[in-house]
Amino acid sequence: YEGSLLLEVSIINWKHLIGERVNSSRGGRANLYLFGGMAFFAFNPQGYYQDRWYDLQPLGTEGQGIKPNTPKYKLNSSALVLGAGYRYLLGGRWSLGVEAGFRKTNTDYLDDVSKEFWDNAELAATNGTVSANLADRSVGDDGNAFIRAAGSQRGNSKIKDYYGFTQITLAFKLGSDGNSQSY
Repeated sequence: YEGSLLLEVSIINWKHLIGERVNSSRGGRANLYLFGGMAFFAFNPQGYYQDRWYDLQPLGTEGQGIKPNTPKYKLNSSALVLGAGYRYLLGGRWSLGVEAGFRKTNTDYLDDVSKEFWDNAELAATNGTVSANLADRSVGDDGNAFIRAAGSQRGNSKIKDYYGFTQITLAFKLGSDGNSQSY
């Protein structure tokens, strides 16, 4: 789940280039824009094992909760938002748009992977066999599973996670008249 506070800036608004106000009865006006801001989100990485989905954070797959001074990661974070979009006034109160947004998060655990592999035997003894089995799902070139050595690299904690989206919108402007005076 995500909530965001964004600022949108028109970089090309065709109504200003042609020197007239947009009148919905005339149709066809477009707007190209950039946006940016902050997002706050909640996430819950999961893994599929033996016909069941498991929440990974409680399992401490990197030794969180076992390893000294390593608490389990939080399931919420913030992100820097950047994006661009294009909106076209169809006529009347209707517009059609497309936009793409990019989020640079402040967490490295969207996928439950950040640092190094923990000792699988200790994970199994402390957090259970499901934790150990979901902590390392490595498969060799021969197709057989193997366990990586404790302390070997599992992820890169120096680079935080990213995510993005693309959306197409059909919007209807609410109000008492059908004229759209601006975007």
